[in-house]
Amino acid sequence: MKYTPEFEEFWLAYPVRKGKRAAFNIWQRMDGEIPPIEVLLAAIKAQETEKSYLRATNAFCPEWMYPQGWLHQARWEDEVEGLRQDKPKYQDINKEKLEHEK
Repeated sequence: MKYTPEFEEFWLAYPVRKGKRAAFNIWQRMDGEIPPIEVLLAAIKAQETEKSYLRATNAFCPEWMYPQGWLHQARWEDEVEGLRQDKPKYQDINKEKLEHEK
């Protein structure tokens, strides 16, 4: 099977390299819906960073999806929760609750 250069770049960047043909079939069917490769690569990088952070803090960290699922579900649009600065952390919420109860 002949893969496009953009797909190959995505494939090499994605952490789970399983189901290449299935992922490429989704890639082709979603033609026009998939953003530029730079957006995909940035999302993968951000999600890798998030997963590293979650693992380092012993927080729950879901496994990577197979690439066809990631593409089909437009997971490049996911928010990177572990790194959001505007979201209060559990420890901060718990601390405020304890101070309020005093």
